[in-house]
Parts: sequence; C-alpha cells; structure tokens
Amino acid sequence: MEAVSCRNCCNRFFNKKLGVVISGSINSNDYGSDNVEAVWKKDDFDNVYIEEQDIRKYDVKRVRRSVSAALDYKINEKNRLTANMMYNWRDDLENRYRWRATNIEPEYDAADNITGFTGDIRRETKGGIDNSRNEKRRLEEQRVQNYSLRGDHLVGNKMNIDWSVAYSKASEYRPNERYIEYETEGVSFAPAFGDSRYPLVAATTAPQTSAFALRTISENTDNTSEDELGMRLNFRIPFSVINDQKGRLRFGARLRLKSKDRNNNFNEYSPLGAGFDDLSQASTVNWSGAKWNPDSKYTPGTFASNTFLGQLALNNPALFESESVPDEFLSLNYHANETIVAGYVRWDQSFTDKLSMILGARVENTSLKYSGNIIQDEENLEGSREIKNNYVNVLPGVTFRYNVNNDFVLRAAATTSLARPNYYNLSPFVSTLLDDTEISAGNPDLKASYAWNYDLMGEYYFRSVGLLSGGVFYKNINNFVYT
Repeated sequence: MEAVSCRNCCNRFFNKKLGVVISGSINSNDYGSDNVEAVWKKDDFDNVYIEEQDIRKYDVKRVRRSVSAALDYKINEKNRLTANMMYNWRDDLENRYRWRATNIEPEYDAADNITGFTGDIRRETKGGIDNSRNEKRRLEEQRVQNYSLRGDHLVGNKMNIDWSVAYSKASEYRPNERYIEYETEGVSFAPAFGDSRYPLVAATTAPQTSAFALRTISENTDNTSEDELGMRLNFRIPFSVINDQKGRLRFGARLRLKSKDRNNNFNEYSPLGAGFDDLSQASTVNWSGAKWNPDSKYTPGTFASNTFLGQLALNNPALFESESVPDEFLSLNYHANETIVAGYVRWDQSFTDKLSMILGARVENTSLKYSGNIIQDEENLEGSREIKNNYVNVLPGVTFRYNVNNDFVLRAAATTSLARPNYYNLSPFVSTLLDDTEISAGNPDLKASYAWNYDLMGEYYFRSVGLLSGGVFYKNINNFVYT
C-alpha cells in the first residue's frame, strides 16, 4: 500500500528580480517480501548438500519526506545570487522473521552413502522497542540536509567570476534495534532436499514450539553522521593564441572540510525471571507460507511476536541482566577529519572550425586525521589510536575534438582521475587475537587510487533522430585499494 502527496509553489517578486521555488513531498509505502537462501557444501565423498538454509519474511514500512527551496536574486545584468536548501528525511521500519536450519551434518552408512542429516533449527524475530517512533520495528532513520549560496558576476565585459559556499549534513540512526532467537538442537532432516532449484531442508518430525529454547536477546543502537563544508571560487577570461578563433582560460580554487563519526553499541540480555525458558512461553505469531513467493512449501512457522519483543523491559535490572558485546562494535567505531585544498587551470582553444582542444591540470592536497580503537581478543579496549596523513595529487588532462562534418565527430582524450578509499578502510583500528596469532587493522596510510585514462571515440548523428557512438579506452591504475 502506497500513499503519496506532493506540493510545489513558485513565483517571482520585486519586479521579477527575486525568484522562489518551494516544493515538498511525502511518500508512505507498506510492503513485504519473502526470501529463501541456502549455503551449499561438498563433503569428502563429493556429495553436495545444504549446510545452512534461511526462510525469511519481511514486513516493511518506508516513509520519505522531502522539503526544498530555491531562490535566485538578479541584482543587475552582471550580478546574480542563488540559494538552494534541501532537507530529506527517510524512515525505514522493518520486522523480519527468520527460520534457519544450521550446523547441518550428513549421516553415513557403512558404504559412506548419506542416509540423512542432523542439525539445529533457529527462529529469530527482528524488531524494535514499542514506542511511537520505532513502532515495534527496526527503525533506520536517514536524514540529509544541504544549504548552498552561489554568486555569478561579470567584471567589466570579459571576466566571469562565480563562487559558492555549501554546507551539508547526513546521518543514519538505528535506535533500539532488537533481536530474540530460539533454538532447538539435534534435529533429524530428510535425506533429500527436493528440486535443486527450489530446495528445502525439512525435519523428519517437526519440533514442538516448547522444544525451542531461548538462545539470545540483544539490542543495539547504531549512529553514523557526517558534516561537510565546501567553498569554490572560479574565474573565466577570454584567451586565444590564434586570431579569429575562440579561446578561454579558466582557473580557480576549492576547499572542502569533512568530518565523519560512527558510534555503535551492542548489548545482550539474560532474563532473571520465569517465562523465557522456551518459545511456548512467549507471545507468538505464526506464518503459514500461504501465497509464499517463490513457493508455499517454504513455511516460516511460529515466532516470538514483534509486540512481545518490543515490550521487553530490557533496561530494568530487576528483570534482565545486561552485558556489552564489544566485538560487535569496537572495531567499527571511528572519527575522521578530511581537508582537501585544490586549485586548477583550464584552457579551451579552437584551432580551426573543425579542431578544438581542452587542456588543464588540477592540484589537490589532502590532509587526513583519523582515530580508531585498539582492541585485544575482540572485547578488551586497550586504548585509541590517532593517525595523520597528507598527500598531494597532480591531475593533468587533455581532450581533442574533431568535427569531420556536421554529423560525424571524433574525440580523443588523456585524463587522470582519483578514487579515494572509503572511511572505514582508513580507520586506524587494531584488533588482535593473541591465542590465534591474528591481527586485523585499518590502514590510514592508504592513498587515493590514481588512474590514467586514454579514450578514443567516434559519434555519428543521424539527421532524423538518435546517434551511433563507439570507442576504445585504456586505463592504468596506481595505488589500487584491495583487501
């Protein structure tokens, strides 16, 4: 079910010098999905079997809200100001009911033939706290806002200047995300899984609800946010070295200040009173598999209800004992600051009526400051680590265009480009497992991947409609980031 509302308003004021456009929209969509997944394994006798299978039911409510405004003010014929504002707010509320057959092991006869399987079955409910925001579902709240101011100016009759200042903020917040899981062990499964395209791990005797013992109750809150302030200044003047041919010189500078934080936590809870021994003691829901996609034979079954999970008073010490699980979040949390200062120059030159060129270069200085956690045995916080890094990139490029005729264009280019590592790869966390002699760590010394790109392309424009284009390219990447 989907509900949509959208409104727009625009007009010009003050003798049409000021233009205003305001728009807003809201979209609410309730939907669901069915999901079946399997992990296959081969034994020592080349028998292929399912080691783990999931049957999942999702109920999702997604609400999107957006408000934006654009203003432009024409000071005079040579000066104009533009302002833009945007605010987006997205709520994704989800319940998931997951049936899982896991730890599946074959049973063999004396001739090493598989006669059946044994394993465990788990039933997990994913939801959230029962309040007006979470609505007993996992809430993922995403907010993005952006504000910018730009000026365009003509100085004299030849120099164009434009500048801009922009601020943006984005966040993702997942409060009070809850899971409750029940498990029964040592279940016997049928020796055949049926159609390999639609396999099903089926118990020879379906376990009773009372056979499912409480395995885990957990709650986590994830919070990620980032801020960015950007400034640009650009100049453009006529500049041609060939008489009667067009030429322009552009140059400018850019500053970008960016910060990003991730602050997650994760706790497991043990009930101190009665009523949690097995699934039969919980308030439950049953999903029969009717109208299931891809097949109604995939029956999820009985689960603890989202209401039961959402109303658990997990923070009441008289009812539940709380224990932090550091290995779920310590290595993920970090703080990052990034500063980029850049300058460029670009020359556009026409040599003839058919041949033109764009030649330029950009210089970027990147400064990084990151902090991450030092962890031992996944759960012991030994301290934090702060690393600074700085590097400079020079990005030259040249492009040629040749108009064979009015319908046929050839292009050739040699350009450079950057691809920066993602923030988590740069996080200077260090996690050691002493008994296993293992270390995992981020790499704050990673530099941006630097690529040379060579392109040759042809375009043919048909007189009626459309075009036909084709080309070849070669790319050479340095400082390639991999794991």
